[in-house]
Amino acid sequence: MTGAGTITKLDGTGWQTVDLKGDWRPSGSLASEHQLRFGYHYDHYVLNSRSYATSDWQNGSQGNLTAAFAGNTQLNAVFAQDTWRLRPGTQLIIGGRYEWWDAYGGATTTGSYTSYDQNRSQQFFSPKAAMLFDLNEQWTLRTAYGRAYRTPTVAELFQGTAASSNTIVNNNPNLKAERADTGEITATRQLNGGTLRLTAFREELADALLSQTNTTVTPNVTNIQNIDRVRTNGLELAWEQSDIGLRGLDVSASLTYAKSEIIANGNNPASVGNPFPGIPEWRATAVVSYRQNDKLSYSLAARYSSFQTSDVNNTVVNTDVYGANSAYFIMDTRISYKLDRQFTVALGVDNLNNYKSYAYHPMPQRTTYAQLKFDY
Repeated sequence: MTGAGTITKLDGTGWQTVDLKGDWRPSGSLASEHQLRFGYHYDHYVLNSRSYATSDWQNGSQGNLTAAFAGNTQLNAVFAQDTWRLRPGTQLIIGGRYEWWDAYGGATTTGSYTSYDQNRSQQFFSPKAAMLFDLNEQWTLRTAYGRAYRTPTVAELFQGTAASSNTIVNNNPNLKAERADTGEITATRQLNGGTLRLTAFREELADALLSQTNTTVTPNVTNIQNIDRVRTNGLELAWEQSDIGLRGLDVSASLTYAKSEIIANGNNPASVGNPFPGIPEWRATAVVSYRQNDKLSYSLAARYSSFQTSDVNNTVVNTDVYGANSAYFIMDTRISYKLDRQFTVALGVDNLNNYKSYAYHPMPQRTTYAQLKFDY
């Protein structure tokens, strides 16, 4: 079936990234009292989206320009981290990251009308710190705090859709950067051939970036918005063990509980107290692997996630539809054989139990693959 439609071109849209990292040990050895890690990051994202009318959305020729969206984001960042051995059994890790962020060149066109967004520049500093204590030969305690920023993407700022002539919806060039403050306490127990780890964590999220409906304006507007405050508390238990009853038989498993809550949301007050989308209360993983010899190995893995809400108002009732995030239990298996020092072949099956689930769209069902890997 054919008919009138739209041709959209994204020529010129893309990104560039650069990452440089280095380590310096004043004494030149791994046992140095200090170990400094430092680096530089750069990224530049460009949006250049143009839509044209066409009489046939399948095979029609390009007609008049109906809408255009353009803009740039650029980030420069430097970071440094020092691992300091205060005394035997005690380490202090301190670090920071400084970022310079720019959003510029934002422009929206519908018909013959073009609007230009004001250029923006912001700077962010993200500190981090951790203390590690070796309590004895079996127990280690770690406490940590860190702050991180997530700046809005070029699409979140500038990409929109034209509802009608001279009317724009969905883009939001005034979005704030998302800020996360995270703290954790971890206790690790060394076992005979393995480790057991328990972590308690808390994350305070400010100006979280998420698509929601602003119910305080008429008509309501749905787009990427800032949610004032979100809090997540959780526990994670992880276990690793080698050579369980049989040489080469290894097991690793983890279980995570996370309770998220929207604390404040000025654009949608009715959502306060609801879980934050995309964070399941329960998540678990398990992997059993067997190394028959130096060349041949097998593995069987399982992944579980409880239901996670898809929107701030918890309106999704049926989780097995487009737009929903359903619970899942998925198993994967793999067999690997090392032909020689450089070549490895593998055969595997993802979603072995063919579980049907959704993460907004349908997730892949049973998938078989073969792999040939070459290492220099």
